[in-house]
Formats: sequence, C-alpha cells, structure tokens
Amino acid sequence: MASNDSGSNTLTLRLLLVRHGETVSNKERLVAGQAESALTKQGERQAVALGKSGRLLLGQYWRIYASDLQRAQDTTRLILQGYNPIPKDNESSCPDVRLDARLRELSKGARQGYHKSFNQEQALEARRLEAKNRGEAFLPELVPALESERSVYARFLKWLLEVAGEAVLERKPSSNHHVLPTLVVSHSAFLRAILTHMFTKQELIQKGANYDAKNSTRLLIPNTSVTTLDILIHWKSSFWKQPTSQVEQQQQSATQDRGKSTGSIWHSKLQELTWTGHYELV
Repeated sequence: MASNDSGSNTLTLRLLLVRHGETVSNKERLVAGQAESALTKQGERQAVALGKSGRLLLGQYWRIYASDLQRAQDTTRLILQGYNPIPKDNESSCPDVRLDARLRELSKGARQGYHKSFNQEQALEARRLEAKNRGEAFLPELVPALESERSVYARFLKWLLEVAGEAVLERKPSSNHHVLPTLVVSHSAFLRAILTHMFTKQELIQKGANYDAKNSTRLLIPNTSVTTLDILIHWKSSFWKQPTSQVEQQQQSATQDRGKSTGSIWHSKLQELTWTGHYELV
C-alpha cells in the first residue's frame, strides 16, 4: 500500500530506541534477562554522553518511555541529566518518564544469572546442583521463564498499538502532518526482536547492521546506541474507531508482513540503526 508522507491523514510516531548503558552483567558476560543488573561507571558515562551529544533533542519529545527494570530507568535519568543538568535538590523537575513492563528484556530462562557460555540445559543442571549443595529441593517452578522473540514482539506490538491510539487521539487537527518524537529506553534482545521481525536481514545490512562474529543471525545492539524508527500512522483508518478489545484481537494479524505495513493502520520506516556517535564523548 502506498503511503503519502505529507498527507493530512497521517502522523508520524518517531521512536528513538535506546539500549541501556553497560551493566555489571554485560562486563562480566553474564546473562541478565529480566533479572536486575546495575550500570557500571562506564555505563553511566555512556548515558550522560548520549544526553550531552544533543542527538536526542529531548526538549522536543512528545513522550519518554522506559522499561521498568532499574538499568533502563537509571539510563533514562542519566541521559536526561546529561542533556540538561539538574541540581540534585531539584530532581523532581525531570521530565515525566513512563515506565512500562512491556518494554522489559526478553526473559532468558535458566540461563539468567549464568555465564553466556552456558546453554539452557547446562544452566538448569547448575541450578539443580546448587540446590543439592544447599540441601534444598530443586523447584522447577522457580526457574525463570524462557520467552521467545515472537512473544517479545507481540508485547511490543500491544504497547505500540496503545501508544499509537493515544497519538491519534492527541493529534493536532491544524497540522497537515505531525511528528511525535518518542524516546524509548529498553534492552538489546527486546530491540533485536523488534527489528528482526519488522525488517529483513538485507534491509538491516543496508542500514549498516553489524552481526555477531560467532552467530551470523544475531544483530548487535551496542549499549546506549540509538535506533530511529518512524511509524507512519494513518489516523483516519476505521481501525482506530474499533473497541479496544477488537484492536487487540487484530494485533497478531498485524505481524504477518514483518510490521512493514498493517493495511490502513500504519507503515514503518527504519531511519537509522544503532548510532553510537556519542562514544567519543565517553
């Protein structure tokens, strides 16, 4: 379906997707998943440098979102402080940040907390052995869930449909085409799931994608890198007039064309992939 970028029937949700700063788990090559892991000093410097770089133009943002995991929250706070230093006694003046569990990292099952060299079976056996050494019964129900990339993309899409619907409701009738810059601070596997579901590998390579030398299918998402993704929303579509329950029922069918076009709902365009120009400021 052809889209008209300047048409009066559209608005653009411009997502600035940022991975959190380096964490202790990143540095020690541990699998964090949905477990907490604090930022390192380097991770803090990365976040402040991104804010200072001016790349995000934070003063122009429609909304700021972050995963509810602490490393994403801390990264967001430091980005904002880098952009516009705030006295410690006046932190309440920080822009409102909307925390959302749907932006969490992919849950990585038994491997969470173990070295990246462990596979699921090895991590599960290590958990059994640790329980035995403690004189405790091994309880499989306490092992973190293992989530698929498709499941991650589904919860992202549910979040996106909700935010896009709110953007449609808040659009300015006087504007022919309104752009809503939106900062989203999240995690590597979460962002990888989005990008690999929405775009082909060839499309990502054309935008300068880098892949893991040991796993040619694993897209690399550096700490505090910025990916710019435009969601061109066709707000006059009857889709937005449906009851919320019907909109949610259609979210799965919206994944069938890799997210590039969902009929008359929206089109997506990758503007920039994993920008790290602020590293020179770290």
